[in-house]
Amino acid sequence: MLRQDCCDGSLKWPTILSGDFDSISMETKELFTSHSAVIETPDQDKTDLTKCLEIVAQREEVLKKEVETILVLGGFSGRFDHTLASLNTFLLSHELTPIPVLALDGENLITVLSKGKHEILIDNSKTTGICGLVPFCQQVTIVTIDGFQWNLENFELKYGGLISTSNRIVSNKLKIETSSPLIFTMELLENEIL
Repeated sequence: MLRQDCCDGSLKWPTILSGDFDSISMETKELFTSHSAVIETPDQDKTDLTKCLEIVAQREEVLKKEVETILVLGGFSGRFDHTLASLNTFLLSHELTPIPVLALDGENLITVLSKGKHEILIDNSKTTGICGLVPFCQQVTIVTIDGFQWNLENFELKYGGLISTSNRIVSNKLKIETSSPLIFTMELLENEIL
């Protein structure tokens, strides 16, 4: 379950503003600088999202704050190359931080499941039930899943072969075991926030 702690003024200004700032106006940057910590990350070999996850992980470690989940709002629509870059960052997220990283794009919840066994509890009142399990690495990905309309047992998923899209959640407890990183998505009901 996600926990969101916000009240009044804290909704207005982010704690940190990070990025290379190549697409922000100077006026906007100055406005945020007066209210937030601005961390410029000019490295063009990493995406702004990757650099932001690194900063969050470092701050969590230094401040000894217990962050349960990192929630990314957006990043999975618009330019397709940016969507692929966001997916790549999600695949890297397990190397960047032990904190689970989830994304909401307005219609979907997206995360990457690391190699191993996972149990996911679902609030079925928030989702259409439609989901996908997609291998995104050029590795053999063997999965066993339970709690879906089309369960799989020790089944190989791969690009150029079978991937599990348009599957359906039929339980409030999903069991997923994967031999390689696996993208898990589920479609949310319109205007629902987890």
